[in-house]
Amino acid sequence: MTYIILRDTFGGGLETISNIGLEVIDEHQLDNYICDAAEIILAEDGHESLSEYDEDGYTPMGETLVICEVLNEFKGLSSNVYIQDVLKNKEDQKEAEEYQLYLKLKEKFEK
Repeated sequence: MTYIILRDTFGGGLETISNIGLEVIDEHQLDNYICDAAEIILAEDGHESLSEYDEDGYTPMGETLVICEVLNEFKGLSSNVYIQDVLKNKEDQKEAEEYQLYLKLKEKFEK
């Protein structure tokens, strides 16, 4: 499995962590990246240690860091197939709506 690590801003959404970005991480690398992400956040917030960070009343790192799994499969389909199906269905729906509008306009102006 593969993952990305993000930071929860608690109201501002999720954001990437500097020096890590949206790097895709294999499961065997996850522990090291968690530690790296925490060190980056500590440094950005001006803390030398996790205990100092916790003592200052910051949201615990376990709630700040978000681990997102990168899916290869979704709803029983490969991610690639699922994405293509969604896009094709949207395109078909748009064409059907445009055709219905065409028929209404054609009927209106042919009277």
